[in-house]
Amino acid sequence: MSDEKKHKLFDTKKRRENAYVRVVELGHQIVGTYTLHSLDAKTNQSWTSDTLYFSSFAVHPILHGLDIAKILMIEAQVKALQSKAKFIALHVNYDASGLQKLYQNFHFQYDKKGDGILSGIKVKGFICNLDVMRDEECLKIG
Repeated sequence: MSDEKKHKLFDTKKRRENAYVRVVELGHQIVGTYTLHSLDAKTNQSWTSDTLYFSSFAVHPILHGLDIAKILMIEAQVKALQSKAKFIALHVNYDASGLQKLYQNFHFQYDKKGDGILSGIKVKGFICNLDVMRDEECLKIG
């Protein structure tokens, strides 16, 4: 992970200015995090309107394979479903096929309109239609 990426992940105060920031700690160690940027946040890098932007998603490598990523994704989608947004958008490194599959398992679909270059890295855009999830009750709890 680059120093720039580490700095962004640990600068939760700045991320919280216009976004919901989730940080999971175990003891004194950060083990997972994500940011859900509000519809009108300057940091929202979505390419569509009425869209929350999901970023800074990370799980400590020691905990890979323990479903922490799945738990955080479900939590983020539940949080998004409570908003007025119609979509969640995110970017994934172009060659991160494993992460792309994870997002696809959570109703994100590849959207070529979101492709681009962020911080010098080629990325693919993915979008999740929250209205479809609301209609299908995909995350019905209880």
